[in-house]
Amino acid sequence: GGGSGMLLSALAPKVERYDATDTSNVAITNLKKYFSKEAYQHVNYFNGELSTLLLKKTYDTVILNSVVQYFPDILYLTKTLDQLVDRVEPGGQVFLGDIYHYDYIEDFHVSVQLQHQSPEMKLSEFQALISRLVSKEGELFIHPQLFMDYAKRHKRINQVNIQLKPGLSHNELNGFRYDVVLGVEKLCVEVNQSTVKQ
Repeated sequence: GGGSGMLLSALAPKVERYDATDTSNVAITNLKKYFSKEAYQHVNYFNGELSTLLLKKTYDTVILNSVVQYFPDILYLTKTLDQLVDRVEPGGQVFLGDIYHYDYIEDFHVSVQLQHQSPEMKLSEFQALISRLVSKEGELFIHPQLFMDYAKRHKRINQVNIQLKPGLSHNELNGFRYDVVLGVEKLCVEVNQSTVKQ
């Protein structure tokens, strides 16, 4: 997604082509206005689903930053990854950023609710509240093992790099989220020995 353009502003000046896509017309309009300078002439803006864009081009890097948590379920995520990996050139990568860690779903809700609840609240009431929030959680919390298992099933992925979020102080990003980089295979060139000149 193009979002607010935070990544676009940092990455676009350093690349040959940058395609920004978002399902929000407002986001795309704002990006076009803000990044209309000469330094961003190689940036293309697309409004709509990512799958429509992926049918047309190949990429050396695809970035899904801070969006996976809004996917409806794991099946949607794996189908999206299938499409992404198929459009990445050999030696390229898929970066998935700001993924909520499944093991910390309760810890996440506890940290949020500790800031909002009265100190007089009974422990049993607090525990019941956390249980309700976890059971009704609408965003995806994903265990990193999912990406390891996915790589075993997808023949083009030859590397999975799970990265903790850096930071000097504890916050939501470095306390409960991580990034994933999926490395896509490099081409193995087979040489027919009979055609090689001595």
